[in-house]
Amino acid sequence: MKTQFHVTVKEYKKISSLPDSWTPNDFRSILQLTDFGDDADISDTDIQDMAIMALQDMEAEEAADLVAKYRLGEKLNNGQRQELIHEMQEDEIWEEYGDMTLHEDIFNISTVMHQAFPKVFPDTEAIRVVLEISPLNSEAKNQLAKISESLICRMIADGMSEHSILYRLFDEQLLGQKFPESENIVWKYEEVSQENEALSLTIVSTEYWLKELRDVENYQSSAYADY
Repeated sequence: MKTQFHVTVKEYKKISSLPDSWTPNDFRSILQLTDFGDDADISDTDIQDMAIMALQDMEAEEAADLVAKYRLGEKLNNGQRQELIHEMQEDEIWEEYGDMTLHEDIFNISTVMHQAFPKVFPDTEAIRVVLEISPLNSEAKNQLAKISESLICRMIADGMSEHSILYRLFDEQLLGQKFPESENIVWKYEEVSQENEALSLTIVSTEYWLKELRDVENYQSSAYADY
């Protein structure tokens, strides 16, 4: 049986950082990498500000390399990191970088670097969308019981034209059995509430993927998860 959903776009909002993307322990680790010294007396409330101040005592590109190496580990070599840092100063590279698996991490690095060096690194911008999803048949109800990135990607694509970037790049995956790249398109999602079988779902990604939902009010979807 083909799924049938009614989807309402309740919110489309720009955000400058991702929730819970950096923890106090992350900022403590960054502070230690700057050779700050003992941070035992710094509260979790203040640790981010102290880490940003410590980064500001460095040259901007040196600080960016420290944060990028901390966040990405060995995923990039030194030359690749230097190229990334240069591109971060010019473009919304979290939407454009060749390796999609790094997009979310690059966004989070860029968020910290803009806080530390706002004149060097541009402001970051992601999109938060809230969908109200009503299942219209039993198969749709079954699908809502196991929310996944592949289901979400197919659902948001159903609210877009066939000329959207999702369809242009991933038409075969959208219509097929597997959509592995969906995990890199949907950065975060949260099931906010469920009343009378309708699910409220918050999705965070970039404008690159979500912009066609900006002026959409509601639509029908036949989305499904990978199988």
